[in-house]
Amino acid sequence: MSTFKKKKIGGFQFCHCKITSFLLLVLFMCGATTKISAQTTTVTGVVKSTDGSSLPSANVIQKGTNNGVVTDFDGNYSITLISGEQTLIFSFLGYITQEIKVDNRTTIDVVLEEDAAALDEVVIVGYGTQKKINLTGALDIVTSEEIQNRPIANVGEGLQGLIPNLNVTVTSGDPTEGPTFNIRGFESINGGAPLILVDGVPQDLNRINPEDIETLTVLKDGAAAAIYGARAAFGVILVTTKKGKQGINVQLNTLLSWNRPIFNVDPIDDGYVYALERNRAQLRAGGNARYDDAYLEGLRLFWSDPINNPEFEVVNGNFRNYGYPRLSETLMNSTSPRQKVDLSVSGGSDKVNYYTSVGFFNTDGFWNNPANDNFKRYNFLGKVDYKINDIISFDSQVSTNFENSDKPAGVDINTLIRIEPIRPYIVPLIPGFEQFEGRSWDHAFPIYEQLENGGRETNLVQDLWLKGGITITPLEGLKIRSDFSYNALNRQFERYRPFYEVVSLDLEDPQPVRSVGDDDINVFRDFNQYYVFNAYAEYEKTISEKHYFKLMAGFNQEWDFNTRISASATGLTPGLFDINAATGIRNNGGGRSQATLRGGFSRFNYIYKEKYLIESTVRYDGTSRFPKEDRFGLFPSASAGWIISKEEWMSSTKDWLSNLKIRASFSELGNQLLGSNFYPYIPSLAINNSNYVLNSGEIPTVSPPGLVSPDLTWETVVSKNLGLDISLFQNKLDMTFDVYTRDTKDMLLRVDLPEVIGANEPLQNGADLRTKGWEASVTYRDKIGEDFSYSVNVNVADNSSKITKYENPTGSLDEFYVGQDIGEIWGYQTVGIFQSDDPTEIAAFDERQDDIGNGWTTGDIEFADLNGDGVIDNGENRLEDRGDLVRIGNTTPRYTYGINTNLRYKGFSLSVLFQGVGKRDYYPSNANWTWFFPWRAYYGDKAWLTDTWRPDNRDAYFPAASTGGAQNNVSQTRFLQDASYVRLKNLNISYDIPQKISEKIGFSTMRVYVAGQNLWEYSNIRHPLDPEYVFDDSIDYPLLRTYSVGLLLNL
Repeated sequence: MSTFKKKKIGGFQFCHCKITSFLLLVLFMCGATTKISAQTTTVTGVVKSTDGSSLPSANVIQKGTNNGVVTDFDGNYSITLISGEQTLIFSFLGYITQEIKVDNRTTIDVVLEEDAAALDEVVIVGYGTQKKINLTGALDIVTSEEIQNRPIANVGEGLQGLIPNLNVTVTSGDPTEGPTFNIRGFESINGGAPLILVDGVPQDLNRINPEDIETLTVLKDGAAAAIYGARAAFGVILVTTKKGKQGINVQLNTLLSWNRPIFNVDPIDDGYVYALERNRAQLRAGGNARYDDAYLEGLRLFWSDPINNPEFEVVNGNFRNYGYPRLSETLMNSTSPRQKVDLSVSGGSDKVNYYTSVGFFNTDGFWNNPANDNFKRYNFLGKVDYKINDIISFDSQVSTNFENSDKPAGVDINTLIRIEPIRPYIVPLIPGFEQFEGRSWDHAFPIYEQLENGGRETNLVQDLWLKGGITITPLEGLKIRSDFSYNALNRQFERYRPFYEVVSLDLEDPQPVRSVGDDDINVFRDFNQYYVFNAYAEYEKTISEKHYFKLMAGFNQEWDFNTRISASATGLTPGLFDINAATGIRNNGGGRSQATLRGGFSRFNYIYKEKYLIESTVRYDGTSRFPKEDRFGLFPSASAGWIISKEEWMSSTKDWLSNLKIRASFSELGNQLLGSNFYPYIPSLAINNSNYVLNSGEIPTVSPPGLVSPDLTWETVVSKNLGLDISLFQNKLDMTFDVYTRDTKDMLLRVDLPEVIGANEPLQNGADLRTKGWEASVTYRDKIGEDFSYSVNVNVADNSSKITKYENPTGSLDEFYVGQDIGEIWGYQTVGIFQSDDPTEIAAFDERQDDIGNGWTTGDIEFADLNGDGVIDNGENRLEDRGDLVRIGNTTPRYTYGINTNLRYKGFSLSVLFQGVGKRDYYPSNANWTWFFPWRAYYGDKAWLTDTWRPDNRDAYFPAASTGGAQNNVSQTRFLQDASYVRLKNLNISYDIPQKISEKIGFSTMRVYVAGQNLWEYSNIRHPLDPEYVFDDSIDYPLLRTYSVGLLLNL
């Protein structure tokens, strides 16, 4: 009997209906309340620009009230006036705001003029904002429209392909494993990642709600990121969440999706054919046949005539299965449901604005079983800004992100490729053994029993952020800002794996029912607290309309406190899965750690005649992770720009050249890349228990401390960037080009010491790395008539990294070495498959390749003897003596690109995003239970029948079938895979229902849309590999194709 009960998918969908119904009810009630309190005067009209283009999402607000609406896609609006001043305010970003008295009119059409002072887009930078045209660093921006209404599990999935050299790696389809981020290539041999700030404080980008994002800015070069100092050496991602605007806006966005795993395996579905191939592979490996002659005959009879022959037999008490359970078809759902519901309420006036949102994300796994896995995320964001007077304003923010994962403890999708397609799983009705019907058979993979009774793994994350700030503007041009944030992060992990019962395949066993399993429980608790304090002031002034100055200086302090406790035990009490109820051996662990970062920073901007730009930044950072003498570092940066298009001698180009600017920057930043090592300069003792048990139990032991370097200090990252910005034809065509180098110096490494020391080598600063790269982005946007608009963006980037300093005196290929390209793949050059049947030639072949393996014969891989010594080997595995090894490829993704197209026609819109990698090599793992090489797993792919060498199939891709060692699969040119690809990442089609229809049912805006994620791909990589999923050789959770329908409603 199953010890785990869970609602089926139907219950899941019912829950969604209740949630959606409730939110719809709230919206209708809000709409009804608005109408009840309103007067009868309704004003309608259209808002356009001076060129006749409609302005969608323009604000129309009744002056002095919170009563307001936004225009639809065609610029139409309809507002019902309430008591108060009968004046309407029309506003749109980049246009001059107009106030118009109603004077009893019911139709008011408005033409807004462009605001010359607002034409320059203002972007978020570190501790402030700047006009984009005045930027001298390298950065890119993603707006809310580019990532919202997409069927993504997290923000990271939505960023792929949007920004050149923002490399987003989706390592799994599992929603609990968020994507990783990289900016401009390999960081350090000790790891590294960009700093991610959400509203100015460090957060996990994958936990926040994509619908709450207003803008996302990526600071790429050192000059742009330098204001953040020690943590920003490898770039910064700045996320700004939405704020309230004047009026009241209530929005509901609901999305229902179906996920399909990109599961490319195609098991052999003929049991007799499978058995023959499996026997052939085991015999070639020197083993015994898996299936004896009698078993083969039973298989042959059944598969030649399944109606008139038994699907199974009991022979001498042993159960033999002949049928095909179709495990991957019956145990895996072809699709799994996903739901996303977001509700936001925002608004504001001259004094106060607010934004509140709640989000719910729910997705099921793929097991067609009540024990299916499930992931839920709940998001809440509340923001309020108070303007006390013209000098002082306050802001406050509360955000909570809760995640709850619940999955089987002992089984994953990879299990499906480990087992033969004719292996039995559930005991059928067997005459004389009826009592066992429905139970699981006892073998290495009793997958049904593992699912239902093998335990659960749960992971709960509770992430709370509180923030408060004050802004003071005592003088014209002077702003003083201070804020304080607090984070409490609580993680609770628990996994229990009890015994469960299975039935022996030997039904005449005296005890055919036995208990198997791990019989253990593991618990982990992690509580982290993080504090952030910022205070800074900026002053800006323009003198004689030629000289613009802006000076900013500030202070930053951050504290990080971590507490963790872990425990494990064996001997679970049946039905009571609590660590206190365990009766076996118990172990526990834990610890505390803390770190502090303190920094002072300043930034100076000077602009002369709006065309000569200079910026310099200085940050003085200190970290508790280094010794006192080496804790602080000074990190400067400088950048300059020249807007050539504003020169008088360029005046003749104004009709077609909107902007031409060159940029250059230099920076030197620190890096405290030490991961979770909070005290690397302090020798630490390791306390454990010995394996010896005396009267008092296990004996505690204390290990001697290791060696530490007395002068451990910062890694230094020196960045140089040269950029070019071009805008043509009234900004219809925008082009940006950048080239850069980034030198990571004084990287930590372990230097070889004499063995007499008797301890591990300490970490020391002593290695250097250089990364070179370039990137380009081209965007074209235009309109055809008044109804059709479009935009196309193409971006491409490339980078590569090389070791320039490293102490490797022997030149060992097992370590880094000077001149090494990061990502190198070493292997043998393949001649082909050895075809000769001549015993003498076979013997010579076997002897020649004996250092790689033994027993080489016809049908095996033959390698090239590149150094001509008559032996195939890797020599001493050193640069100067590497035998026949050569560099055969590189795993670094090169020429990454994105193509993003948006089309709009009246109420219809279409968005299409392609993302890809132009060049990348991948060598598949030859470990057990991996997908590529034949018989490294036992599922038996159909492709193995045609792609494996046999005497009658000598041109096959793979060598002769064998379940033995993996000597044929060692790294070599033959099986090196081209992992370049292009993938249709997103397709979104939406329709805005005409406002005259939506208003009749109480909504200002109604949008319906369909969307898809990962819908199609093309790659030269061989079946069954996924070119994007080359990070987990076992593929425990494939990537997903997602199909969605959605509804967006605005009051």
